[in-house]
Amino acid sequence: MGISDLLETSKSALNANTQAIRTIGDNVANVNTPGYTRRRPDIVTTQPLPVSGVGTGVDVQRITRVVDNFINGQLEDRAGDRAFAEIREEFLGRAETSFSLDGVAGRIGYEFNEFVSALQNLTTSPGSIPLRTQVVQQGQELVLSIRQTYSEIAALQREADSRIGIIVEDVNRLSSAIADVNSQIRESEISDQEALTLRDQRDQLMLELGELVGFERVDNSDNTVNLYFANGFNLVQGTNSNDLEFTQTPSFEDAAPNGFPSGLDGIRLGHVVANYADSGAPQHIQLTDIIRNSGEGEIAGLLSLRGVQPQPIPPAPTTAFDTDGDLVQLAGRVELFARDLLTRVNRQYIGQDDENPATPLVFDSQSLDLDGNAANDSSIGVVNTGGLNGFALFAFDNAEAYILPGTGDVKGTNGVPVNTDLDLVIAAGVTSFAQTLTFNISNERHFAAARDLDPVAGSIVGSPGGSENVDAILSPLSTAPGVGYNLGVVSLTDMSLEELYSNTVTTAGGFSRRASDDAELYRDREEQLQEIQASISGVSLDEEFAKLINFQRGFQASSRLIRTADELLTELLNSVA
Repeated sequence: MGISDLLETSKSALNANTQAIRTIGDNVANVNTPGYTRRRPDIVTTQPLPVSGVGTGVDVQRITRVVDNFINGQLEDRAGDRAFAEIREEFLGRAETSFSLDGVAGRIGYEFNEFVSALQNLTTSPGSIPLRTQVVQQGQELVLSIRQTYSEIAALQREADSRIGIIVEDVNRLSSAIADVNSQIRESEISDQEALTLRDQRDQLMLELGELVGFERVDNSDNTVNLYFANGFNLVQGTNSNDLEFTQTPSFEDAAPNGFPSGLDGIRLGHVVANYADSGAPQHIQLTDIIRNSGEGEIAGLLSLRGVQPQPIPPAPTTAFDTDGDLVQLAGRVELFARDLLTRVNRQYIGQDDENPATPLVFDSQSLDLDGNAANDSSIGVVNTGGLNGFALFAFDNAEAYILPGTGDVKGTNGVPVNTDLDLVIAAGVTSFAQTLTFNISNERHFAAARDLDPVAGSIVGSPGGSENVDAILSPLSTAPGVGYNLGVVSLTDMSLEELYSNTVTTAGGFSRRASDDAELYRDREEQLQEIQASISGVSLDEEFAKLINFQRGFQASSRLIRTADELLTELLNSVA
């Protein structure tokens, strides 16, 4: 090995250690940079001399990222799980505050208990105007609390729907950015050297995207990636991205009245779709179910709260309560509470039927107000001024438009209010009774506390100052079991109104606690993966400084070899001279 070979060997070692020190410096400088992946110089031995076999030094083959793609993919999934749980934790925590068993004025539980207490007080002195006034006031407060609670849940559903539309725009922004980075990586990585910063940037973008929507990843041979949903729809395909849309009028919706259910507020809900038509009228692919079923990302979390609307098979009717979602379940229970007031409680209030052959479609009410009038007599201010009315104690906005004059029942049927009657009103365009519920008594004298004890039509036995009717009203409120409840996604066994509300409070609390537990669990899982990722790809200053010292000594040794070769060459020249 000649002196010139020694110089070349020393120079290659000097260059290799210089690049290694520069790489270490880059790592140290980016120790706090989010998404930065630790770099490592791959130092290899160069080819030895062909005859002697003596080594010719080292070279930095390439600079690589220290990364585990499997861990990164798992971290994207865990970020999606955590975001899914946290958005549910936020909304269900807010929803829980709308329900309380007691102690909070303005909530259904408190106002219901006050209404029951007012009725119980009235039984002690049915003719007392102050006690009657208390019943009227508490009835109005109960109705107001039902309307307010339903409106709060409906507003949460609408907020969730609106936020989905905003997040869809963020998904489009991120998927477009990933496609752009894919293009830059493909153009940059023409040799064996990776585009380190671009790959870090793409990983960070995919992590952010994973918090919004769940997806699968495939690595392509040209160093780009494809991101797709479970049905095969490509969100990112190499250097191209496909935008999502959020629309209330998808191309696949059936014509009314067989279209998708509306929201709890009566306004259409949106659908996450993709448009595959190049021009003309849009042709949408339904992606809402696919995203919801992934169970990852904020959009899926919001859809689980808001509900995904089933597409009905005509002519099956659809209502706002046919949408599956936690908020819909809570609102459905409030709706059932209102329906029970409109049906079972109203039937108790207007009293037993004294059959009147002359008017067989009219429920001949035998409950009496303080002046001896029947509870459903239009002369005392019930909603239907055209005749007797079964909605005598509790009614709903614009009820006269749906009640058949002279019968006190929904147009087209007969008898007293039952759930099938309310279904007809819903089919006619009313979204919810809970948001339109009214208390029908404003004059305390018109409240019917007494009941006719004679079953013969036209014969009244009993005092208008009695309390028999109040006792009858109290029964479905808190003691007697009711009918089976079945409304859209809500199906419950027989229970009283008090039991129904207690079940609702328990359900709301259970939803909230489960969401909170899930959020904590997924945060812990994500933190565990972040620690694993940091141990692999993160920058440790202690480790980097140890490497720096090692490469620095290699640099010094290489410099010393050059000086040694220079000294040998000088001695050789002096000896020749």
